[in-house]
Amino acid sequence: YIKILLDGKEDEFYLVDNPLNISHVKLVSKGSALGKSLLGKRMGDEFSFSLGEGNQVSGKVITIE
Repeated sequence: YIKILLDGKEDEFYLVDNPLNISHVKLVSKGSALGKSLLGKRMGDEFSFSLGEGNQVSGKVITIE
């Protein structure tokens, strides 16, 4: 379980190897740009990742379990 602050908004999800489509549960793949940027991070760490074409997104880890 991870809660992050991304572009000023809180978001929460589970970081998984193979995301499935489960109602009411937000899953993010460890292989995605967001997932890769969060690997090894701890509470309070900042992270950033590219959305392509020079669009960079940054955030901060609020909770990680």
